[in-house]
Amino acid sequence: MRQDVSQTSQDELEKEAFLGQIWDRVVDWFRPEARAAKGHVSAHYESTNPGRWDQFVTRAANSPEFIKQLQRSNKASDKDVLHAINMAGLQKGPTLGQVESTSSPGVQYQIKKLPSGDFACTCKDWRYKGSVRPGYQCKHIDAHREGLTKVAMLKEKNASFRERTLEHFNELKKNRDQELRETRSGLKESLSDSASPYSNLLTQDEEPSLYNPRPPQAMEDPEVILGPTG
Repeated sequence: MRQDVSQTSQDELEKEAFLGQIWDRVVDWFRPEARAAKGHVSAHYESTNPGRWDQFVTRAANSPEFIKQLQRSNKASDKDVLHAINMAGLQKGPTLGQVESTSSPGVQYQIKKLPSGDFACTCKDWRYKGSVRPGYQCKHIDAHREGLTKVAMLKEKNASFRERTLEHFNELKKNRDQELRETRSGLKESLSDSASPYSNLLTQDEEPSLYNPRPPQAMEDPEVILGPTG
């Protein structure tokens, strides 16, 4: 019983899919761009011209309708569809960097990012292999990623050095501020102990001076000082 229900559901899904395909074909018949793209797909698989794959890539990059008709065609394989999607993404994707060819000095290949998140390259190796192999990396992509790793490591090293330098100077500033506070505190204490630095000079009973003249009653008799006159 359960197997019969499962088979019935499968048949209904297949029927809905078939009716959906019929409806798409009817709608495409009334859309000029759809008819043109469908004709380009048929012409591609009927042609024996070696340059047809260059036209294939150009049409895939410039016409989303071409990719849609390619997906609906019974002549296109899954690899053909994936090739068209990835080559279109290669043409329109953001450029991440450039890598020079090791075999042809002066030739630069662009490293780009596909909507899927994978890396892509404008070299022939990636075009004929990577475009139909998700996650494929040519030597130029490897070189680009290695450069990104080195840059990331250098940034991390510089950040670590900057943090250590800031920490060192912050510690020096902290010590200097502490010494300055201690110096100010000692100076304040010394000033509080002797508010009048010359008070001891004004009260001491030492020899007369400019700051502590001897009082008149303390002066000796001039005769004693000068001795007898006769």
